Amino acid sequence: MTKKIVSVDNNEQMIKSTKISQNQKRSSTNKEIKRIFGKYKQSFIEMEHYDRTREILWARKRINITLQQRVINKLKELSARTGKPVSRIIEEALAKNYI
Repeated sequence: MTKKIVSVDNNEQMIKSTKISQNQKRSSTNKEIKRIFGKYKQSFIEMEHYDRTREILWARKRINITLQQRVINKLKELSARTGKPVSRIIEEALAKNYI
């Protein structure tokens, strides 16, 4: 009889230790998920937007804007100096200051 009780105690201890290790695995998995989501949050937001609307946010799209001639000249000068297209300069400036 005593052996069976010890056996049951050992089984309970094994079950408890198994549950603890499963909880630790879940905890580390949740931490990993949070880390990945934090690192790639913008990508997840864009993919979610695509799922809802079928609109691709990471693609480039042509628009027409009106700027003062002085600004256009400065953008062309900056473009020649850096080798970047004017649209890329505007995009980077907007992203840096407003997005």
